[in-house]
Amino acid sequence: MRTLIQNDINLFAYHLPLDSHPDFGNNAQLGARLSLIADGRFADQDLGWVAMLGMPLSLEELTSRVVYEPHRDA
Repeated sequence: MRTLIQNDINLFAYHLPLDSHPDFGNNAQLGARLSLIADGRFADQDLGWVAMLGMPLSLEELTSRVVYEPHRDA
């Protein structure tokens, strides 16, 4: 960011295409990591996804799949 600001360069980022792509989008990738099965879409541009679990899970099992692990530099 410092380099961009010091050199008067604009940065434009647009996440909506990444949210909605059926295979590589953020929603699809998150669903895959959580073993969810897409069941429908909603909202403007079908950005929201409805999904169900492939198998019954306890709250503890589902929570363990969602735990955030920060990136660690090598």
